Amino acid sequence: MEQIDIEVWQDGMCVAKASAHEADAMREAAHYAFMYGQDGPVEVFRIKRGKRTRIAELSTCCSEAAASDGT
Repeated sequence: MEQIDIEVWQDGMCVAKASAHEADAMREAAHYAFMYGQDGPVEVFRIKRGKRTRIAELSTCCSEAAASDGT
């Protein structure tokens, strides 16, 4: 399995990073995106050979719906 680097960004700043085999890195990124997404929109990027590619975006409306779903 290939090891990949993932970054979670919010408000123009990197708030979390994961470097692991692809499935593990994606799982960590999803967790961090959900946690930080409760405070506002987040973007998830894959870093490969120094190039950052956006692979996901979570908006505030989605995170608010998910957070209120459990109450």
